[in-house]
Amino acid sequence: MITSEQLKEFIDNYNSILIVPSEDIKLDSLPAAFALSLILEILNKNSNIFFKKDVPSRLKFLQIQKIVSSQNNPQSLIILGEEKTNIATPTLNINKAQIPVSEVITKLIKEIDATHISKKVATSLLTGVIGATQNFQKPNLRPQTLFVAAYLINKEADNETIVKNLYKTKSLELMKLWGCAISKFCYEPKTKISWTILEKEDFQKSKAKKSDLVLLMNELKGNFSQANFFVISADLPDMERFAILHSRKRKGLEPFAKKFSLPIKNSSIVVTLNKNLSLENTTEQLIKDLTQITKDS
Repeated sequence: MITSEQLKEFIDNYNSILIVPSEDIKLDSLPAAFALSLILEILNKNSNIFFKKDVPSRLKFLQIQKIVSSQNNPQSLIILGEEKTNIATPTLNINKAQIPVSEVITKLIKEIDATHISKKVATSLLTGVIGATQNFQKPNLRPQTLFVAAYLINKEADNETIVKNLYKTKSLELMKLWGCAISKFCYEPKTKISWTILEKEDFQKSKAKKSDLVLLMNELKGNFSQANFFVISADLPDMERFAILHSRKRKGLEPFAKKFSLPIKNSSIVVTLNKNLSLENTTEQLIKDLTQITKDS
């Protein structure tokens, strides 16, 4: 995969760049191409997107511009994905097997200059990540992909609008809560423990209910195959504060349940959290306890 230095040098060397997204992964490569064209515009470069087919209806909300249906001997090319071209012109290929193109573009631009990632750029890139992973439903989802999604959400990507246009099978409240959870997602590969926190503001913003946490846990464990343990810490508007601990195997939680005299139900434990400390601090201590107990067992 190319480096950010290589991409920057290529952009610096040419005033006119034609971006060629792959038609095979258009829900990923086309939003990535649009995001890249917006960044090139900031850098005062001329750019177009070569795409012969119609923009998929699910991507119309992005209002992708500068699409052309012929290449017309461009000064230079940036190819996203595995698209091939026979044009003899300076070309930069940006592709990486099994990694969303939008994820790659995000990392490269972040390293070059993170200020280039505006709300519009972030929304386009997150659209590509969500499109590539089928809304994080693909098996063997990489934790790095979730971290990129979290970064883009923190850069004000409009997760609600993206999900509304790409996937309409789940309740809007759950998908909003999912966006909040992903924006704070953490994972420790050595212990295979993943966790996230949800503040009062997250529930007020998403209009989600306590019952949605069960569905959210199902989403996490179903979409993120690397983790064996999942923790959701929640601070509900009604002053109730607790954490849900879930293990893929019931016996994984037995040492923790035994030490703190807590019942296990459906391979999960509910732990009441201290209200006098921040949710982040209480969760941090909970993860330390789970890590130590798991290590000692």
